[in-house]
Amino acid sequence: MPNSDTDPAAERVLVETIREAPVWKRVALASALTEATRALMLADLRAQFPEASDEELRRRLAFQLLTPEEVKAAYGWDPETLEA
Repeated sequence: MPNSDTDPAAERVLVETIREAPVWKRVALASALTEATRALMLADLRAQFPEASDEELRRRLAFQLLTPEEVKAAYGWDPETLEA
């Protein structure tokens, strides 16, 4: 789906460039996007919970990314209370 702020010709060039890139480059791009998304999510959580510790922020991030069952299984945290 084209972005409304991107010229369609420019978007075609971008997509074609990514398609032609070697696998390692595409993986690196995907990894960078994942890290950028994580950083934005943490920044939002810090703004919402300015007094939260780094540990609490990590728990809150895990709760946003995983199901409650996965949070309990992986971290032993109760997603409802964010406590171990």
